[in-house]
Amino acid sequence: MRKEAEISEMPVNFVYDRLYRKVDLTEGDIKLFQTRELTRLRHVSLSAIPTWTIPTGVCASKFEHSVGVAHLAKIVSRRPEFQEISKDLYFAALAHDLGTPPFSHASEYFQVKLTGKNHEVFAEEIIEGGEFAGEVKRQGGNIDRVIAFVKGEDKPLSDLVNSSIDIDNLDNTLRFGLSMGLLHEAKYSPEELAKAYAIRDKELVLLAEHTDGIEGWEETRRAVYEFVYGGINLSAGMMLFRALDFARREGEIDRSYFLMTDSEAFSFLATKCNNRTKTLVDRTNRWIFYPRVYNLRETEVSDSLRSYVLDSDNRGRMADEISGVLHIPQEDVCVYMGKDKGFKKIHLPIVGNGDDQEHQPKSKLAYMVQVYLNPKWVDKSQEVADIVESKL
Repeated sequence: MRKEAEISEMPVNFVYDRLYRKVDLTEGDIKLFQTRELTRLRHVSLSAIPTWTIPTGVCASKFEHSVGVAHLAKIVSRRPEFQEISKDLYFAALAHDLGTPPFSHASEYFQVKLTGKNHEVFAEEIIEGGEFAGEVKRQGGNIDRVIAFVKGEDKPLSDLVNSSIDIDNLDNTLRFGLSMGLLHEAKYSPEELAKAYAIRDKELVLLAEHTDGIEGWEETRRAVYEFVYGGINLSAGMMLFRALDFARREGEIDRSYFLMTDSEAFSFLATKCNNRTKTLVDRTNRWIFYPRVYNLRETEVSDSLRSYVLDSDNRGRMADEISGVLHIPQEDVCVYMGKDKGFKKIHLPIVGNGDDQEHQPKSKLAYMVQVYLNPKWVDKSQEVADIVESKL
């Protein structure tokens, strides 16, 4: 009996983190972690594609990632110019993904369509009046400033958590790659890069003495996004996207969907929605992958093609047209259109070592169109190419 009592009273005062090893926690940290809003993120993957539907490792959760970003926020706050905002920066780091829907980016298109808000803006709804906000206030935080940081509306300071190179993406790409088994070692230290942030002449900058890891950060993003936009990941991803689109068309998705966990959402789509959605979700769950039959990737595109590719509504329209022309079921065709987010220009100046430096990404941004078909229709790839290219 005495031994059981000792175990039950043992405090949780640290976490073992795959990037930062042992991270100490305070009682205040634990109270934040116990709020319903952050608890949900333990069941939302850092991957937009449910990792049980693709042959990889099990991806880290949004919660694990948020704790990692909050750890980096503490490192940033060691600099004198950030100490006044240290509490709110920490709270914002924990809260930055609270508005993330199940399947994150795969669902965010529908979040925007149905609520008019992306996940950063949607986070405001979740934070205000909730348990997390209550705990932040009890710990002396300014909830309005926390929300402004999450939404990127308090520049330049909000760029620490919402910009081209922020503490969010210092953590997420490396954590994604290691947990999925895409990387076997870290090519940079997020903790070292977090030391680079500073304020100079009221502007957020990166100090050159701490930026040796930027090349490793870029190489990590290249490796991760090569997989993200590859056929295995996007086959399952676009099947899920198509399933969600059918559910949206049938009016089966409402605001409550965006508050679900990944498992809750997957079960909802598989059991409560229309037959086309159910079919696609069942196929992804059983690894019945659609082969990629068309793949366009271009760095130099016209303004009209760029606009066409970046309009996500055209994914469904193109798939519907291919289905109609080929006389095959709509659920047998999936289309991806978008841009490669793996390469980005860092907007912050790099100062020190003489003149200020302007970052130049190693590769140009690519625009992509990919088409995936049920395996029974792969002989129609040339017809698909003719249809797509007539539209482009």
